[in-house]
Amino acid sequence: MKTNLPIKLSSGKLWNLDVPLLAILVLAMALRLFGIGFQGAWLDELHTLIESDPKLSLRQFNDVIMFREGIPHFYFLVIRFLSVVFGDSLILARLVSAFAGIGTVYGVFCLGRELYSRNAGYIAALLISVNLFHIEYSQEARSYAMLTFFVVMAFYRLMVFIRVPSYRNAVFLGIFAGLIPNAHPIGLVNVVALYFVLFVIMLLRPVPDRKLFFKLTVVSGI
Repeated sequence: MKTNLPIKLSSGKLWNLDVPLLAILVLAMALRLFGIGFQGAWLDELHTLIESDPKLSLRQFNDVIMFREGIPHFYFLVIRFLSVVFGDSLILARLVSAFAGIGTVYGVFCLGRELYSRNAGYIAALLISVNLFHIEYSQEARSYAMLTFFVVMAFYRLMVFIRVPSYRNAVFLGIFAGLIPNAHPIGLVNVVALYFVLFVIMLLRPVPDRKLFFKLTVVSGI
């Protein structure tokens, strides 16, 4: 007699969930949320709280960032929006970094899987999940964790685009590449490196394919 079990275990998966990856993400979340409010704000975090204060008018918001900050508006807009919804606090601002850090762990898994294998993705994700520097910046109310997330995801989408050049993959690559310098200006170095890789790959492709590859790269850049 055949029965349909509600739970099916196969190849380390539960309900099509990747159990090893899920365990790594739970570990990453626990390490990044534990003690997130233990310390008070340091100077740069105070700047974050001041510059993302929803009580500021949009003009004041723009002026304070332009004259006091070295980070573009995007990060502070995210904090400001969430502060309107949930109330402004240091913990909220740090949670943005914490979840960006958890997203980075997932992104590293995807990048490792795309470059080598699923097992390589597990190992890479586990290593960054317990990395002390990454944990520290994932508990800080600044944009560095967000920058890392965008960089990792951009290079993951780069590998996907190289493997399957298409308009869809070009758009995804362009979105993450464009978000990088919006998290921090130093990210322009990563963007240049990314498109330099694309330029080299284009030269290595068969001549008939270069025109389409170049066209898709331009779409990504736009």
